[in-house]
Amino acid sequence: MDYALFSIGRQSGVIGTAATFDCEMKKEYYITVVAEDGAPSDRTNHYPARTPNIGTITLCLSARSRVAKGTSVKNQTAEEFRMT
Repeated sequence: MDYALFSIGRQSGVIGTAATFDCEMKKEYYITVVAEDGAPSDRTNHYPARTPNIGTITLCLSARSRVAKGTSVKNQTAEEFRMT
């Protein structure tokens, strides 16, 4: 699973590598990031009512060369998530 190859900063949202990537071995990595705010939602028409807001985004990350472990590859902002 590709998700095990990445780390995500809980506060910063920065997605980094947890392994060394080599584009000759694999060119694309797909991960889905799910974020939850942990507080009951006060949004109208939120179902189920009073449950946390949850956002998801699916990313395709391309390895164009050798990428070292610990490299920052994406800074995910709240605005980029699709809220459910």
